[in-house]
Amino acid sequence: MRRSCFILILASLFTANSVFAEDKLEEVVITATKTQQAIEESPATIDVVTSETIKKTDARFADETLRTVPGVFIERRDGVVGLSDSFAPIHLRGMPNASQTLVLMDGQRMNNYEGNIHWWSIPAESIDRIEVVRGPTSSLYGGGAMGGVVNIITKTEYSPLEVSVGRGSYKTETASLGHGWSFGDFTYNIAARSMKMEDPEQTSTTWRAGTNNVEVPTADGSTTFIRGATRQESSSNALSAGLTWDMSEDSYLNLKFTNANYKLDPQERETFDGDYLSSSYREHATNTYTLHYYNGAMENLEILFNAGLTDNYKDLFIWNNSSGDSVRPNSHYTLGLQANITVAKNILTIGTDWTLGRVTNEDEGNLYVANDSQTSKGSTRTLGFYLQDQFNITDMVTLYAGARYDSWKAFNAETNCASQGYPVYTPINKDSYVSPKISLVVRPDNLTTIRASAGDAFRGPTLWEAYKYSRGRRGTSLPNPELDPETVRSYELGVERAIIPEVKVGITCFSNHFKDMIYEVDTPDLDNDGNEDYLYRNVAKASSNGYEATLGLFPIEHVSLLCNFTKTFTKIRDVDDPTLAEQIEGKKFTRIPETTYNIGLAYDNGALFSNITFRHVGDRYAEDDNSDHFDEINGFDPYSVVDINLGYRTEKFELTGTLYNTFDATYWESYDECAGRTFMIKATVKL
Repeated sequence: MRRSCFILILASLFTANSVFAEDKLEEVVITATKTQQAIEESPATIDVVTSETIKKTDARFADETLRTVPGVFIERRDGVVGLSDSFAPIHLRGMPNASQTLVLMDGQRMNNYEGNIHWWSIPAESIDRIEVVRGPTSSLYGGGAMGGVVNIITKTEYSPLEVSVGRGSYKTETASLGHGWSFGDFTYNIAARSMKMEDPEQTSTTWRAGTNNVEVPTADGSTTFIRGATRQESSSNALSAGLTWDMSEDSYLNLKFTNANYKLDPQERETFDGDYLSSSYREHATNTYTLHYYNGAMENLEILFNAGLTDNYKDLFIWNNSSGDSVRPNSHYTLGLQANITVAKNILTIGTDWTLGRVTNEDEGNLYVANDSQTSKGSTRTLGFYLQDQFNITDMVTLYAGARYDSWKAFNAETNCASQGYPVYTPINKDSYVSPKISLVVRPDNLTTIRASAGDAFRGPTLWEAYKYSRGRRGTSLPNPELDPETVRSYELGVERAIIPEVKVGITCFSNHFKDMIYEVDTPDLDNDGNEDYLYRNVAKASSNGYEATLGLFPIEHVSLLCNFTKTFTKIRDVDDPTLAEQIEGKKFTRIPETTYNIGLAYDNGALFSNITFRHVGDRYAEDDNSDHFDEINGFDPYSVVDINLGYRTEKFELTGTLYNTFDATYWESYDECAGRTFMIKATVKL
C-alpha cells in the first residue's frame, strides 16, 4: 500500500548487522535524506535491520539488533543478563557519549536528559525496521546527530493475534502479544510485552578495609576491597496502541501511544560478615505520544507534519538504605513541518522543527548529606530550519547539498540547597549554529557505489550536563548552564562493490574533528562546603578517525557469510585546563574499543533457520589517563563471544532457541564480571 511506503518518510521527519541475514540491495530507505531512495543511492553509509532479522536473532531490545553493525558499539552486558541493564549507551564511529547519537522512534527523539536511551521502552516485537545512518546529520536533524541517527520504525499492521512466551537463564521470563485489524479506512493495533529476571550475583566493593573484606587489584593498578555480593530482580512492561486513518489515496493520519516501565529491585544483599548490605533501587516509567500526517495529493509535492512527546514521568533512584528518594522527571516535546518538492532533476527538501526539553532534579538527602534536600531544574529549546537539494547531475552522479540553522537556548535554570544558601537563578544562555553538509554519490555501474561527503554537526549540552546538582562522597556535582554546544567536522569516503553476485565488498574511511568538547572536570570548592566540586565544561579539541570494512559471501542457496571490521583511533588534544591537560591530553577516549569485528554465518530454507555469530570487542580504557591494566576489576577487558541461534517456523508457529556466549568466555566490564554462558527459548503462535 502507498501508506505503508510513506509511513517511512513520516517516521524520519523529527528533529531535527544483524544485517547479517539481509541483502542490502533493493532496500528503500528514508533516514539519510528524509526522502525515499534506494539504499545504494544514499549519500551516507546506512544499514537496515528488518523485523525478520530481529525474529531470527531473538533480540529482546532494539539495541541488541545493532551489535553487529559496523561502526556501532553498544554497552549492554552480554546474553540474557543484559536484559536488566536500564541504560546501554550507544556509540557511532568513536563518539564518546551516547548523547552524540540521535535515536528516534517513529520520528520522536528518545534520548533522555542524560542523552541515554530507555531501550526497554522500545520492545523488539513492535519494530518493523531500524535504519542506522553513520556520519554527521545535523544538516537535517539538528543537535545530537554528530555520530549519526538510529531511526526505529514501529509496526502499523499486525496479525489478528500473535502471542509469544520465552524462558531463559536466571529465571528470565518474557511474554508478548500483538493484535491488529482494519475496518474501512481505519487500521488499529495493540501490542504488549512483559519481562522479568533475576540478575546474577555481582560483587560489592568498598574503599575501606574490613575484617573479612578481600583486597583485590583494580584495572588502574590500585586496590579495592570486595565486601560481599548483591543480587537484584529486574522487570519491565510495555503497552502500545496505534490508529491509522487513510484519509484518501494520497493522504493519511497516524497516531500512536506507548507506555513502558522498568524496575530494578535488590533481592539478596549480604557482606562476608553476614551484615546487611545496602544497595540501590530504581524505577522508571515513560509515555511516548506521536502524531504523523502525510499528504501527497499534489503533483511533485509532499507535505509532512509531526508532533510528539516523550514524557519520562517517573525517574526514581534510591541509592542505599540511608538515602531518601532521588527523582528526575524529564520530558521532550517536538513539532515539525516538511515539504518535498520535485523540480526537473532536483528534489528539494524544506523543513522546520522545534524541540523543548525539561528536567527537575530532587534529592531528599543521602548517606553523605542526610536531611539536606537538594533541587535543581532547567530547560533547553531548539528551533531549526533546513534545506536540502538532491541534484541528479547525470544518471551516474548525484549531488546532495544542504544546511540547517539552529537557534539553541538554555533557560529557566534554578538550583536550590537550603544549607548552602541557595536558591541560585542562572541567566539565560543561548547560541546559534549553521550545520552544512555536501555529499557526492557516483554509480559507474549497477554493481558499484562510491560516496564522498563533508559536513558539520553540533550537540547542545544535555539537561544532565547543564543542570545536574548532586552531593555525595566524592564532592558536589554542580550545574553549568553556561556550557556551549560542542561541534564536529566530519569527512567520509567509501566504496561498495558487488564483484560477482556471490561476493560483495565495501570499505569506508571516516574522520571526525571535535571542538569545545564537553568534559567533566574537578574544580575548587566553589560552594564552600569543604569538599571538592566537579562540573561539565567545554575543555578540548579531539578526533576520532578510522575505517569500516565489510565482506559478504553468498556461496550456495539459503546460506550467507557476512563479516565486518571496524578500526577507530581516538585522541584528546588542546585541553585548555592545565591541570586536566596533564591527565587527558594526548589520551584516547574512555569506553571506546579500538577494534571490533563480527562474523556471521546464516542458513534459512524457509522453515529451518540458524545464525552463528562471532563478535570481538577490543581494548577499552576506563581511566581518563589510560592507565588501565586489563583483566582486573573496574576495567574493560577485550573479549570474544560466539552466539548460536536455531529456529523453526511454519505459517502459524515459530520456535527459536539462542545460546549466548557459547564457549563461556569470562571478562570484566567495570565492576561486573561476565555471567558466562546463558540461553533463551521463545515460542510464537499466530492466529
